[in-house]
Amino acid sequence: MGNPAKPFCCGPAVCDGQLQGLWTAYSVALPASADNNPNVKIGFRWTNNASGGSDPSFAVWNITLSAPPTVDFTCEYFFANPTTTFNNTMGVGLAQIENCEYWVLTRNAGTASKNVTLNWDANSCITAPAIITDYRVARWDGAVWQNEGSTATTGAVPPAAGSITSGSVSTFSPFTIGSIVTWSLPIELLSFDAKTRSEVVDLSWTTATEINNDFFTVERSIDGKIFTSIGKVKGAGNSSTKRNYKLTDTKPVNGINYYRLKQTDFDGAYSYSSVVAVNMKDESPLEIISIVNGSDDNPTAWIQSDGSSFIKLEIIDDAGKLIRSFHFQAAGSVTQISLGTHSFAKGIYFLKVSDENDVRIKKFSL
Repeated sequence: MGNPAKPFCCGPAVCDGQLQGLWTAYSVALPASADNNPNVKIGFRWTNNASGGSDPSFAVWNITLSAPPTVDFTCEYFFANPTTTFNNTMGVGLAQIENCEYWVLTRNAGTASKNVTLNWDANSCITAPAIITDYRVARWDGAVWQNEGSTATTGAVPPAAGSITSGSVSTFSPFTIGSIVTWSLPIELLSFDAKTRSEVVDLSWTTATEINNDFFTVERSIDGKIFTSIGKVKGAGNSSTKRNYKLTDTKPVNGINYYRLKQTDFDGAYSYSSVVAVNMKDESPLEIISIVNGSDDNPTAWIQSDGSSFIKLEIIDDAGKLIRSFHFQAAGSVTQISLGTHSFAKGIYFLKVSDENDVRIKKFSL
């Protein structure tokens, strides 16, 4: 604001006995090299600190505008089980991948091969192998998890933080952390089963050994992606003998119920079992008969109902985020309805249809 002992003047005013300059607006069309951006504004602040009656000025010789750099890659992080979203088939040289997080790398520009670095910390669900050099970067190729190697590692095995860098990668898709050996688990799980009984589901599991095992949590999902706890069972702590456990789900949903077992140590570390599923069949007429994608990426769904139901339809992405929701009145026993996905990004989605008595979910892709 200038010399604090003197007032600041803007325009044809007198400051310290001297007439000051007048700010004059000046504009010019930007050239094509500046992307003809009409919103660029440039301002200058002139502070007159002269005390001898002078009226200093300045001139601007040139201004250069640069376009922002192109972003070569986009990275998305998902705190979800990659074996559920994709599968758990290992390629040559891989024995296992972690089961609670993955990254999707998308190339936006360029063609050069790159090295991919993935990080882990105490929130990751890796159960440490004997040595950090057993880790590998794993890439989903659309069918199996491929071993993309390891050229560098930092840090230490979990729960400490660390990172691993792949070899040269030319194709970009989902990535996660894998191992060339099976990770040593705090429990040796012999079995995990789910069986229907009347209107309930009986969950049972058996361990051969347990190390530092605090408790088990049984989790349920209606889409195989988003799981919630339905009960806990205390573990044995340390055991070298076979132990049997069970828990009953008294409120399963109609249709397919997915279950998984979460094991938690006394220090808070945890691991998951593979997912099992059962189908609670009922007499409900609600059903997603089919979803057919047209050439304009706007699928049509055929919904079976009792012909008079008020039905809720939801579209959920592969990260479990609700993208669209609306209601419709069934028109006869089978209703044909457009999903309105013209503007959606390419990818995997889930159609969830529900009425006051039932829920149905079906996967589709764009």
